[in-house]
Amino acid sequence: MKQRNLVVHSDGTIYLFDNNIKNLEDIEDKLRKYTTNIYYSDQVRYYKLDNYSIWSIVSMNKASKFLSFLQLHSQNIIPDKLKQKILNKKVDKKQSVLNFDIKETLTLKINVELEQFQLNALHAIKPQIDNNCVIILPPRTGKTLIGLKLIEDLKTPTLILSEFRSDEIWEQEIKNKTNYNPDNLVRIETGNEVLKPITICPYSKAKNKMLDVLSERNWGLIIYDDAHKLPADKISNTNIFRAKYKLGMTATLARSDNLGETVFRSIGPKVYTLPWKQLEYMGYKNQVICFKVNLPNNDYSEYGFNSKIKTIKYLRSYFKNKKIVIVSHLVEKMAKKVGKLLNIKILSGGNRGKNEGKLKKEIIEKFNKGEIDTIICSGIIENLPLKKIDIMIALSYQGSSEREEIFRVGILKGFDKKRQGNKNTKFLFSLVTNDESDYFSEREALIKKYNIKYHSINYNDLIEGDWNEC
Repeated sequence: MKQRNLVVHSDGTIYLFDNNIKNLEDIEDKLRKYTTNIYYSDQVRYYKLDNYSIWSIVSMNKASKFLSFLQLHSQNIIPDKLKQKILNKKVDKKQSVLNFDIKETLTLKINVELEQFQLNALHAIKPQIDNNCVIILPPRTGKTLIGLKLIEDLKTPTLILSEFRSDEIWEQEIKNKTNYNPDNLVRIETGNEVLKPITICPYSKAKNKMLDVLSERNWGLIIYDDAHKLPADKISNTNIFRAKYKLGMTATLARSDNLGETVFRSIGPKVYTLPWKQLEYMGYKNQVICFKVNLPNNDYSEYGFNSKIKTIKYLRSYFKNKKIVIVSHLVEKMAKKVGKLLNIKILSGGNRGKNEGKLKKEIIEKFNKGEIDTIICSGIIENLPLKKIDIMIALSYQGSSEREEIFRVGILKGFDKKRQGNKNTKFLFSLVTNDESDYFSEREALIKKYNIKYHSINYNDLIEGDWNEC
């Protein structure tokens, strides 16, 4: 008798129970491709057929096949309500895709070996690239390399759109990890540059005159890095750019306005994703232990400043010789005050002037080499090439932002070539006042679907050493 490991609910929640079946990995691969992972543990995984997932399934004409797959492996009959929701879903695509060949070609070859999961992502992209698609992978998992390998395979003029500062990373990856001629590469900075076969442009520059210039060209491939940005009013106009192929890449589609689904309508369906926990099991990610430090109610300083300073001092002393990154959403009222008081170098947001860029580069290089052990970052942590962080201390928060929390944890988890044995354990300490507690609780609830849990400890217990590293 066939073993059935799924339970499918009418609201689209799918439970996968691990009963040591031989084809568990195949079932997981299918679920990850077509659904959203909610929770991951050794015993059970929760998946969700949300609007994102259903849109992808229908747009790829896979509705009937996916329902048959669910019924084949489900312990219960698929609820009719869910069936009808999938079969009656209307797909509205708003894409600007060319239906003719691009004669211009380019030659690029990457000089690094991709990991198996990155190759799996490419194998998922290629059959769907004619109709465009999206991949979702955690922070620091080499999505840039996947994009470069796709450029190598397609050999076609490419426009890379990215968030501010990610454009620098793309440029350096192309120069350092491919044999591509840099004379045929341009990164848009002023808006007056001449387009080249590979053009890298921040979303913030794809407007006004440059918007017209970029839209006049027929591209072979457009890569939308940080694709979660597309629904924003100032960025959605980049969808008018014409291309034979389009690929969206992001770590999460979580948005405060709940418009993530429009990314699929703008580009194409999700074809590949892989959860953090799976990458940990595969040996690519570090374990991160998260602590919520409840600060005392009798600290009346602004944003609990005094208690946060004492906590930083204690943690720096406790974790001697470890590399520490302090993160803060608040710049003037927290990051700069802490940096000045404790004499810690600060990397903050703002415009990219030559002097500022040089200073930031020097600070990052010194931190990565271990010449300085602690830095403060404000608002730009996800796009900074910081390496091998041991400890992160969070001082302030962008409300209940799921995305901010994903990147804080994700950057700590890092990414290493697959190796045997245990990875290093990293720590995140989020310092939370009573006033910050409500929206931080919302962050905790949102991050649970990534199998991230917080250990709650009191400030006095921490400072007095009455705690353990779990």
